[in-house]
Amino acid sequence: MRKLLFIVLITAVSALSFGQNKTESESDLSLAFGYGDNYEMAGVDATFDHTWPLFQKPGILWDKTNIKLGIKETYGFVVNSFNVFAEITPIAFFTIRATGGYDHYFWTSQFKGGLRPLTDSALTAWNTKYKNESSLTKNFDWTDSDFLYDNTTHKDGGGWTYEMAPSLQGQMGSIAVQYTFSYKYYDYSEAGKEWMFNYMENKIMKSRDSIIYNDAKVAYTFTETSLENEILAGLDYHSTIPLSSDMNTHSLYAFLYAEPHQLKRGLQQPFFGAQLGTHIIDPAPSIEGSLSWSIFIGTSLKF
Repeated sequence: MRKLLFIVLITAVSALSFGQNKTESESDLSLAFGYGDNYEMAGVDATFDHTWPLFQKPGILWDKTNIKLGIKETYGFVVNSFNVFAEITPIAFFTIRATGGYDHYFWTSQFKGGLRPLTDSALTAWNTKYKNESSLTKNFDWTDSDFLYDNTTHKDGGGWTYEMAPSLQGQMGSIAVQYTFSYKYYDYSEAGKEWMFNYMENKIMKSRDSIIYNDAKVAYTFTETSLENEILAGLDYHSTIPLSSDMNTHSLYAFLYAEPHQLKRGLQQPFFGAQLGTHIIDPAPSIEGSLSWSIFIGTSLKF
């Protein structure tokens, strides 16, 4: 999976971590570095957000209700992504997050990358295959590196992205669950062609396209009290469904996330995590069934 997996986990795990209810506003500055089974999954993530408590009522339905505004910068080997986001948790089990930003892909002879529009000949082959078959067959790997080198052009460029993601989450004792439905719109019209290879999604898509994500997590909290959440370990099911093609992906990962409180120094809280899993269904034969992993380490400063 080419997506920066550790960024996805860091973003989602906060909703699983049910800490003490906050009665005052709080700012959080976090920095994380992650790496995976290929360089495209490596990157540095910096996030700054400010949270305002929404309700001051005691009780399980009103704990952690808040409004959050923030900015996120992710810098990887092949992409630089800047986003602003707004998030509201009006009741403890429901959160909705809106994100907008700009992705910039860069091409280098060492790390490849860049925007990858299909050449005219490849576009003809793709249209013929896509229009004449109800689903993509497994006898040709459209993500094969030789195919991409010969059938796509590469250049610096990027585009805007917009995402809306409502989530449901809950916790009973030491078990925490979360489901997130996301709709994301890509506008990579700088590619200059109708179809392109989306490097981070590892799919051939339209340059202006939408993707639906489904993500379900179940985690166990290894702590003496379930409100501390020093360690989370669980399973993550994730599906990626482009609306322009049949290149759907379904994956299953085991993950671990930890905030060792004994390493806390003043306002600074270190954290680390890891993921290991596979694409159980993928249009690329070279990826389907193969193991994928990522690890990350970072620190958060709350003030």
